[in-house]
Amino acid sequence: MNDREYAESMLNNLANLRYEREKLVAPLEKKIIALQLQEMELAGELDARIKMAESSAKSAAIVVGETVRGHSLQSVWNKGKSKWNDTGLKEFAKRNPSIMEYYSEGNPYIAIRAYDSLKRENGE
Repeated sequence: MNDREYAESMLNNLANLRYEREKLVAPLEKKIIALQLQEMELAGELDARIKMAESSAKSAAIVVGETVRGHSLQSVWNKGKSKWNDTGLKEFAKRNPSIMEYYSEGNPYIAIRAYDSLKRENGE
């Protein structure tokens, strides 16, 4: 066998190995893709339900006006953020109340956080 024939036989061997791999892997890859699509569909449905539940929990805590604790989550109530926070401007506004028309304060907001209810029960 000359060098060219040897190189051709190596290429043919490589092609055969790749073909064998493809025969083994292709059906598994199709199943994996199908499972990933199914997972995305199920997760998408749950994500939508989670988003709605989170929005409802935040709205309910806004009405309560303070932090609300559940079994493993809490809605942490926070005062709305000010658009300005500079002490000098607030002092200036005391002497020049007309500037207050340019001041606004945001609405309170809620952050959902996990917490350990056992620590709470034990006073920790």
